[in-house]
Amino acid sequence: MYVIDPPNRSAIRWEAAQLAAQDAGGSLDSSPDQLDREDIHEAPNLFQPRFDSIAYAPGRSGAHVAELARIAKRGTPLDPVTVVAFGDRWYLVDGHHRLAAYGEAGWAKPVPVRAVGSALRGQERVDWAIALSIADNAKNRLNISTADKADAAWLAIARKADRSKADMVATYGISDGLVADMRRVRGDLEAAGMPPAACTGWRAAKRERDRLRDDAGPGAPGDFGEMRRRQAAKRLQPVMEMRLPPDQLAEALEQFSPGIVEAMAAARRLAGVGAE
Repeated sequence: MYVIDPPNRSAIRWEAAQLAAQDAGGSLDSSPDQLDREDIHEAPNLFQPRFDSIAYAPGRSGAHVAELARIAKRGTPLDPVTVVAFGDRWYLVDGHHRLAAYGEAGWAKPVPVRAVGSALRGQERVDWAIALSIADNAKNRLNISTADKADAAWLAIARKADRSKADMVATYGISDGLVADMRRVRGDLEAAGMPPAACTGWRAAKRERDRLRDDAGPGAPGDFGEMRRRQAAKRLQPVMEMRLPPDQLAEALEQFSPGIVEAMAAARRLAGVGAE
């Protein structure tokens, strides 16, 4: 029985960077309705939103491929798979089980496709294609688990590719409360100096947020902004131990971030620090 391997989450950021560096154009400005199977490239680490659905139930995934292959063996084409252009290649964003079924059935004819275009480029194009990969869940599709939907939504939110709350609910099939929770966790991680996109799943993001809170120690303030200030003070310690005169320290700060000294003075005035 054919088995589709679950995506490798640790490769998501690398693979996204590779595709973001490419650009659609040339002959791929067209919108074909069929392609040869070898002309359809796969990037499952990005565009296969099913992780738990495959990793914890491989037999279910294989059975779905076998069922689709039986249809293809009768000469009946399956629903079109969805492809998006990156560079000079078409990439599969929806229809991994159908494409596998064509291979299992020995399908020799071109594969029906739905080519979707966008004017977006770079990382925005990758984020758009990832959202597209989860949006379609029509007939003869293997259902996406709740955990996989949450992970896909988290990746969009972590990269700040999320749109309105209503759009996130419609695209990823999650609750508006979960969208709000994810945005809060993203803010917590950012305030703690942790890049949210480094967490490649929703459960991993929550664990990392909780770990950061635990690392703050007993009695530490719950405000992540305060925790970040304490972290910054610790990292500045070697500089402060140089005992630079205030004018030299200000010049060093200006070289690092022009305008920072005046911005700091303005912030202190707004906070009433030093006011008589």
